[in-house]
Amino acid sequence: MDRIEAAYERLPATAVDYDGNEIKCSVYSQNAEFFKSPDRANDKPPMERYLDLMAEGAKHFGIKQEYIDWILNHEKQPRKKPEEFDKYEVPEGLPTWTIE
Repeated sequence: MDRIEAAYERLPATAVDYDGNEIKCSVYSQNAEFFKSPDRANDKPPMERYLDLMAEGAKHFGIKQEYIDWILNHEKQPRKKPEEFDKYEVPEGLPTWTIE
């Protein structure tokens, strides 16, 4: 995560579980320098795929449904439709790789 989330920094934190137990953890927060960047003007809601992954993880770890619903109903950028995927022209006559 540290390598792929360049606009975020990992910070130490303390979480409290549903039973009131405190747990040391890490959180990712947007880097203060990012807020000064002119790119901040182009900030957009998270991608639908990212929110789906967050919801899947929350379900796996037993997070309350109320929070999962919040994730799933969060403003988002919709997934691309297959017809919107990037396409690459493949030259004719290239060899084919098969299991055989």
